[in-house]
Amino acid sequence: MTILILPFLLLSCQKQEPETREKMLSRGFDMMDQGHYDQAVDYFEKLAQKDTHYHVKLAWASAYAGRAGVKIENIYAYALAAKKPLPEIQFQGLRFDKQTQLMLTSIDGFLQQWQKIPEITLAGREDLSAALEILSEKEVPGVSLYSAALRIVLLKSYAQEGLKNWEIKSQGPLCGRFLRHFFSWAQRILESLSDLTFDLENSFPKQAETYQQNRASLDALLTQAKRLSLPKEDQCF
Repeated sequence: MTILILPFLLLSCQKQEPETREKMLSRGFDMMDQGHYDQAVDYFEKLAQKDTHYHVKLAWASAYAGRAGVKIENIYAYALAAKKPLPEIQFQGLRFDKQTQLMLTSIDGFLQQWQKIPEITLAGREDLSAALEILSEKEVPGVSLYSAALRIVLLKSYAQEGLKNWEIKSQGPLCGRFLRHFFSWAQRILESLSDLTFDLENSFPKQAETYQQNRASLDALLTQAKRLSLPKEDQCF
C-alpha cells in the first residue's frame, strides 16, 4: 500500500507552475466563443483585479462589447468611418428653432457615413459605456482604436434615437422646453465626437492632422452653439 501511495505524495509535493496571462485570457475568450458573456464579464473583472495589464482590460471591455452585440473583428472598419469633418456653420441671424435644426442636420450628415455600423439596444449602450470606462485610462494605440470603435457604435445609436425623436417633435409647434432639451442633446453629441478625435488621433498618428482638423471644426461649432441665447420655456415657434 505504501508503494502505491508514494507516487501520489511525490506528485503533490511538486511545485505547480503558475498560469500565464495568455492561458487565463484564453479561458475567458472560450466563454465568449460559447456565448457566455455574463460569465466572461465576471471572469475578466476578477482577473483585472489581480492583473492590471491593458491586455486584461481589453479582454474585459470586449466581453461587455460582445454582450452588446459588437464583434471585435469589425472594430477597424468602425474606426475608419469617422473621417469626414463637419461643414462650417453660422448660426447668427437665425431663429433658435432654425439654429437647432441646422445643428441636428449637421450631425445627421456626419452620421450618414456610418451606415454599416449597428444600432444597439439600451442595455447594449450601458455595456458599451462600461467598456469605455474600463479603457478610459489607457493610451496605447490598440486600446485607443478599440475605444474609438466602441464610442462610434455608442454615438450612432444615441444620435439616431435623438434625431428620430426630433422628427416626431418637429411635426407640431416647437416650444422652448423641447428646443432646450434637443439643443443640449446636440451639444453632448458634438462633445463626444470631439472626444472621439483624440482616440482616432492616438490610433492613427500619421493621420493626426486630419483628426485635429475635425476636432477644430467640432470645437468651433460648439463655441458658436454655447454663445446662443436659449428661448424661454413657454416660447413656441
